[in-house]
Amino acid sequence: MESKRFRLSRTKTKNLECKFSDAMHEVGVEVRFDVQVVPKRGCFKLASGVLCGKKVLPKLNGKFYRMVVKWIILYGTVCWLVKNSHVQKMKVVEIRMLKWMCGHTRGDKIRNEDIRDKIGMAFVVDKMNEARLRWFGM
Repeated sequence: MESKRFRLSRTKTKNLECKFSDAMHEVGVEVRFDVQVVPKRGCFKLASGVLCGKKVLPKLNGKFYRMVVKWIILYGTVCWLVKNSHVQKMKVVEIRMLKWMCGHTRGDKIRNEDIRDKIGMAFVVDKMNEARLRWFGM
């Protein structure tokens, strides 16, 4: 599967089933590329070497975040019924990730705006709203 800049490796690709509740799930469901079955994983490792590397520039971290992590956070939001509690949780996840990438903790008392400026990042909630409007054709 290829597009302009994205090439999906058939040998390295794995899938992770997300269980959001204890409700019954279908057994034996497989993800496939043509006839090849994509193996399941129990968990994924995040590319922490890139995101937390001391020698990696903050702007490069921001680019990786925008290209990978942001889309994981936003997956499926175009069709959710988004509540204020969801928005707040996404804001918290985003700022925790950005601070972690910069090597800061909550105890460092660094303002969220300063972290965003350092990495060059827009709010994930704004991106969610843009995606929702695009989905509805606006």
